[in-house]
Amino acid sequence: MTKRKKQPRKKLLRGSRGGRHRTVTAVDNSNINSNHCRCDLFVELPKSTTTTSNTERHLIVNELRERLQTIGYTHMALTHVTYGRPNAEQDTATRAIPTSLVTTRNNQTTVMKSKPVSSSTSRKRKLDDDNDDDNEVPSSSIDCSNDGKSQKIHVLRRLHSVVESVSDVATFTTTNETLQGYDIVSLGPTNDVTFQAACRDATAASIVTLDYTQRGLKLPFSIKSHDVQTLQGRGGSFEICTAPALLTLKHRKSLIHACREVLLACQQSSSTTKTKTTSSSPVRILLSSGRRTNNVDGTDMGILALRTPGDLINLAKVIMGFPDGIANTCMSSTPMYAIQHARQQTVGGGETSIVASVNVWTQILQEDGIVSSTQKKAGSFLKRQDSDRVIGMSSTREEESIGDGIKENNDTDDPSNKDEIDDDGYIAM
Repeated sequence: MTKRKKQPRKKLLRGSRGGRHRTVTAVDNSNINSNHCRCDLFVELPKSTTTTSNTERHLIVNELRERLQTIGYTHMALTHVTYGRPNAEQDTATRAIPTSLVTTRNNQTTVMKSKPVSSSTSRKRKLDDDNDDDNEVPSSSIDCSNDGKSQKIHVLRRLHSVVESVSDVATFTTTNETLQGYDIVSLGPTNDVTFQAACRDATAASIVTLDYTQRGLKLPFSIKSHDVQTLQGRGGSFEICTAPALLTLKHRKSLIHACREVLLACQQSSSTTKTKTTSSSPVRILLSSGRRTNNVDGTDMGILALRTPGDLINLAKVIMGFPDGIANTCMSSTPMYAIQHARQQTVGGGETSIVASVNVWTQILQEDGIVSSTQKKAGSFLKRQDSDRVIGMSSTREEESIGDGIKENNDTDDPSNKDEIDDDGYIAM
């Protein structure tokens, strides 16, 4: 009886599937704390009507929260939808979204998981948690890591306004007290004028939502590269909602056309910025569930519109045609950046918040391994330019103070010395 020869074992290359060591690339960012987060920033709040009591409203919100928890989300934003400028009495954050709908325990909800965890998996997750301690993202103070026992979800307040005139867009500034109670503010433009104004003037709105359900296959406005540069420059993000396309068949083609249009405008924007010898920042596009109302009978479709983050990422890659860099961050890094940018706009506002938000976005993408060396140089250039601006302001103030001191000395001295000026241009004392 002949013995079978043992075939030599194939060596696994470094970075191949199944190897013990794996190199981290731009797509593989599992060790990043921000990548553990999964966000749905447009969960429409059920409207309180005569037929819907407050108890039923609470039950619907709890059902939506439990659905998002079980499928892997860590952040959700209960969204209050308005039309036009917000009302100072009815559209405040505490009245539109009561605290009882948002706060559970420490503003978080914990779901226990019955799935057992093996010792090898627990050791691997422990090593990942140790790596995450060194790479903390300042955009969230919530523990987004999945420890195998519980998963926490953070509930936010969001105001979404559908605007039809420029005068309504002008009210969405950081000085508006009605917007101060919300964690996120977004706009849904309905024409070209409001879209341009939302990208340029609405400093309080961190998100511009592209509504593809209004005018057939095309968007109700045209997206130009200049508008994309303006919105990205002030720290804003685009948002595409998937619930209308998932619930209604006629909106699916509109979703594909809207994605093609925004990607084409983003490509033109990146090409124009490269010709100006400045590195183009990655385009920020996030995906959310959106409005769940059925247009036929007006009923709320509920949890049918909420899909898993993995399904939406695959949808972004296969159906929407998003590149890997945008699709992999549309549910994690980009929404977390939008939350951080909204917090900075609420606290500070102005040019300082914009520069700080750019630094936060650069830090998030550096940790995800997406920012290149040229973009790092561009970030340092922005910091240097901002410091030069501060130094210039301080030097101007010093010159003004010196001039005021000269004036005072000139008034107090003898009038005969007013015309005596030395060669350096100063008054002779």
